[in-house]
Amino acid sequence: MSQPRIHNAMELETLVQQMGFLPFFACSVPNFSIEQFTSSRYWFVEDVDVPWKWRMEVACRDVAAYGKLFSKKAGLVSREWYPDLVNYRCNGDDFDARYKEGMSGYRKKCAMDVLLREGSMLSKDLKRMAGFGTDGLKGLDTVMVNLQM
Repeated sequence: MSQPRIHNAMELETLVQQMGFLPFFACSVPNFSIEQFTSSRYWFVEDVDVPWKWRMEVACRDVAAYGKLFSKKAGLVSREWYPDLVNYRCNGDDFDARYKEGMSGYRKKCAMDVLLREGSMLSKDLKRMAGFGTDGLKGLDTVMVNLQM
């Protein structure tokens, strides 16, 4: 079977739907990443529709989740497979149960409360609404990576 090639956001979306999971950069699975399925002419070039934009288009269409989902590395997971990934990673527990058992800390709880109440948002808005920032909690980026993992 020939290796798939990605040239635009729709082709990326189709590939994520077919595969279910797709890391952004090369990983321990050979020839299994957006980077490896995309010609080098689409990377780091001005005035060209690039994979950095494609990933956000796919995520904004709500057909896949984008985040640091693969050993703290970026990638996409289809909407179909995302619940299974979360369930596996959380060992079947929901966030509140993990928090009550001391498996998730206060900073994660602050971020999750806002996200569950408000839905998706820009990180700058989450930072403000969850009490992170100059005079508040620290490390929102780390909290978000840990929640994604």
